[in-house]
Amino acid sequence: MSKDQSFQIFRGLAIVAVVAIHAISLASSSSGNFELQSALIFRQFINFAVPVFLFISGYFSVKLFNNRNDYFRFLESRLTRLLTPYLIWSLAGIILLRNWHEVKPIEAAILLLTGQSVGPYYYIVVLLQFTLITPILIKSLTNRFLSAFIISLSPISLLILYGINLFSDGLSFPWYALPCTIWIMFYYWGIYARVKLDDAWFYKKLPVFIFCLLLCLLLSVIESQYLHERWNDSEFAASQIKVSSFAASFCFINVLMGLRKIGIESHFIARLGDFSFGIYLVHMFLLAPSISLIDRIPVISHFHLAIIAIATPLTIALCIALSLLSRKVLGEKMSTQLLGL
Repeated sequence: MSKDQSFQIFRGLAIVAVVAIHAISLASSSSGNFELQSALIFRQFINFAVPVFLFISGYFSVKLFNNRNDYFRFLESRLTRLLTPYLIWSLAGIILLRNWHEVKPIEAAILLLTGQSVGPYYYIVVLLQFTLITPILIKSLTNRFLSAFIISLSPISLLILYGINLFSDGLSFPWYALPCTIWIMFYYWGIYARVKLDDAWFYKKLPVFIFCLLLCLLLSVIESQYLHERWNDSEFAASQIKVSSFAASFCFINVLMGLRKIGIESHFIARLGDFSFGIYLVHMFLLAPSISLIDRIPVISHFHLAIIAIATPLTIALCIALSLLSRKVLGEKMSTQLLGL
């Protein structure tokens, strides 16, 4: 796995997980309890998607901010890449995925500001928050106590979320996922790894990280079953925002970093990484029709996992085809700048 290609492989793995997660959510609920339980267990093994993307974003956000101009150049670069595709596809989501004629201007504004026009777009809102505070996070690396405080914001936010979800009416998605404090350990770990660590550090500890990953995945399955059966909270049970899921994602990231020195390559997965942002932006428009089509096949319709297994690669293929078509029609530069494809 070459160093240049490795992060594209990480992105490829993460985007497949993103599509699979949403396929689980959208797949027909007519399947039996065993199938639904199996899907809940499977979900625990792919909950690393957002943490991996945030880690990579933090890793590549490390810049030298010597003056105000450096900061504004960083802002311009990140915002230009994110905002135009986000606004275009968000408006498309309001028109195509909602009863747009019933959406009032103030409601549309709230949807845009909170990433709710298309469910997964909350991630961009989170990433924009991190973009604004990146210089502060980089400078905090020189202060051990400040670094520890920043990392602690994630577990503190998690504890608050547990209290709200388990002992009150709870927060609905995406409100509990929007504050950047809950995700900050992953973005900050990317910055920390880039500045303070090297590949050898991860490689030396690889056996430990693999063992911890397996243990955390087991704990994640146990926690999800407990939350589902004891608290009757299937959304929280499946969520990637749980203590066990966060621990598993942290270990998974470190395993990926450790594997960078081994030399494993996958041009196919790396290619998926090349298209990851475009797949992220458009997959929700194509996933529901794909599932609806697959669900009409009598042999498959009652098998939850089979629908997920077919809908995920089909949707990814359609997203890539749309990206290639967009680049053919608009040109690669215009397609990337306007549509993120």
